Amino acid sequence: MSVLQRQAETLTGAHGTPLQQMVILCAAVARKPKDASTLGAQAETTAAKSSYRATGKKDKKAEVMSSADKIRLANQTRKQAEKDDSDLQWWKDQLRDTQEKPTIVQVVVMKNLMRNKRTKEGWLSVEARLYLIHLEFSQWLADPAHETATVRDHYSVMTMCIIKDLFDSKALFPTAVRKLATCLAALGLE
Repeated sequence: MSVLQRQAETLTGAHGTPLQQMVILCAAVARKPKDASTLGAQAETTAAKSSYRATGKKDKKAEVMSSADKIRLANQTRKQAEKDDSDLQWWKDQLRDTQEKPTIVQVVVMKNLMRNKRTKEGWLSVEARLYLIHLEFSQWLADPAHETATVRDHYSVMTMCIIKDLFDSKALFPTAVRKLATCLAALGLE
């Protein structure tokens, strides 16, 4: 019997948590008449079960994270911080490399960078697109015919396409929204 008891202590559930041990009383003890205190406690548990069935939901308690979940969360946070640091360094390097080039070449380089895996999602996608909008405005101002309707329409459409992509992004942050509102105001769309 003691061997069976030790083996039962090592059983775990589907999520790896140890199973709660349950004492099974012999039949003679289980048939004893119940006193008033156990009847009251049993009535409370029965009422709780019936209210659970009636509402279909458990009372919301503060979720307790297991140590494995805490470790996973810490690892995920650490990996995200490392990725953000490497993305920031990469972005600064890209900006430094294109800074001395003419605006037209910078726009081409930025459009090529948009195909990079790093600029597909996250804060870097928003930053890269905001910088591309800046370059489009700079190129528009540098155009000798920037006052004509065709040039204005061309750059407005290019800028609006980038703004639309940004608003579809899930990583849009409040500062970027304010900058986009400024861009829309500059285009005459408030």
